[in-house]
Formats: sequence, C-alpha cells, structure tokens
Amino acid sequence: MYLQRETESGNSYRCLIPFSKNPYRESEYGSEEVAEHVKEEKKRKQMEAISEDLFNNDKSRRRGAAGTSIRELLTRG
Repeated sequence: MYLQRETESGNSYRCLIPFSKNPYRESEYGSEEVAEHVKEEKKRKQMEAISEDLFNNDKSRRRGAAGTSIRELLTRG
C-alpha cells in the first residue's frame, strides 16, 4: 500500500488551529489597558489582605479580652 505522508487533509490540527511564531507578543497582554488592570488588581488584593489582617487581629484581641480581668483591661488601655 502506498501512502503519501506529506499531504495533509483539510481537517488537520494545523489547518484548524493556527499558531503564530510569537503568540504572547501578538496577544493583548502588551496593551496598556491590561497592564493597568493588572496593577489595579494587585492593589485591590493587597488592600484586601491588609483589611483581612486587621480584622483578624481585632477579633483575636476581643477574644483575649473576654477571659481577662478588669485590672488587665484597664492597664492595657
């Protein structure tokens, strides 16, 4: 049986899914809008982490205060 290996059908993977030489350069990741969005997202995550830490610290202080004496509460201020 003789098969031609170099001939691709019209339904081959390469025909259906085009590949570029530099996929990341040609995509939208280089645009200013995306860079700005990434910066805003990082800021938002940092602020969220800070607020979470503050909330958890305040919560732990209240829990600690529940089992303490009045003298300790007054000296802590």
